[in-house]
Amino acid sequence: MVQPLHDDEYRHAGARLQSHPLTGWLADRGWSWFAHQVAAADAALGGRDVIVFAPTGAGKTLAGFLPSFLDIAARGADGRLHTL
Repeated sequence: MVQPLHDDEYRHAGARLQSHPLTGWLADRGWSWFAHQVAAADAALGGRDVIVFAPTGAGKTLAGFLPSFLDIAARGADGRLHTL
């Protein structure tokens, strides 16, 4: 789930985020993705460089790791340790 005002950004990285376990984890806590997290993931997955400007506590660290989390989820668990 993403904040309703950000549906356009969500569609680009949408399918991968909608089915990702982190989305359910966030929703269980009443949280959702911020637009800058979705946009950063979309840009990084598209091979573009990304700089995220957001206030303290706005999820910049998660925005940075999100493309890696999506990649690991897409490749599936193969029983090996993954590091970021």
